Amino acid sequence: MGRERVKAVVEASERVFAGVRAADPAAIAAGCEALGPVLREPFPAPPAPRIAAMWADGVRALENGTRSCLAVFRDSGPDDGSMTSEFLKGLDQLEVTRTALAEAQRRAVS
Repeated sequence: MGRERVKAVVEASERVFAGVRAADPAAIAAGCEALGPVLREPFPAPPAPRIAAMWADGVRALENGTRSCLAVFRDSGPDDGSMTSEFLKGLDQLEVTRTALAEAQRRAVS
């Protein structure tokens, strides 16, 4: 079900932010490495086109944030600030997706 996929992505993202809160670069990098495969899992078919677009936008932003995260915390590259902005954009979009899924489910059962 779509809501479970959204929840899995949010939970995997939380591992990254747990590392950030702990100021632990190794935990941040490990969280980003673990997030990548979760983001690549397919969304259950067939989502409504509007919900599929929301999901794609959120996942794309999280993938961008994950790439930036790995460049900074795993590869010791420069931080251009995109990691934080992309993660926040992705998580905001996933919350919109989660709301849309809940609304669709309510309409389907009523």
